[in-house]
Amino acid sequence: MFRRFTGGKELTRAGVARFATSFITLKRFQELKQPLRELFASKDWAESTFASTSEGKLVENIVLGDVNFWKAIKYCLSGVVSFFKVLRLMDGDAKPAMGYIYEAMDRAKG
Repeated sequence: MFRRFTGGKELTRAGVARFATSFITLKRFQELKQPLRELFASKDWAESTFASTSEGKLVENIVLGDVNFWKAIKYCLSGVVSFFKVLRLMDGDAKPAMGYIYEAMDRAKG
């Protein structure tokens, strides 16, 4: 059911650095916010066995009704996106000149 509402997308991807997995999952939550809301508002969800469980109700309430959940994701990501851009620049196959790295770090500091 999840894949149908998200166009076949997953929340996590294999092969990503362990330290970044949490942030990548949060980014994916942000990207799939609308499909997730549609999923939990759907008839399919209401008829599923998970919808009647305490865990299912908790997740549904978070996705549909907890504005702070979505704000917290946005806030968390705002602090790490620039940092990940610098890491990608430094971790790429082509090693950039030091000037580019310093510039990227300055931009990341905001």
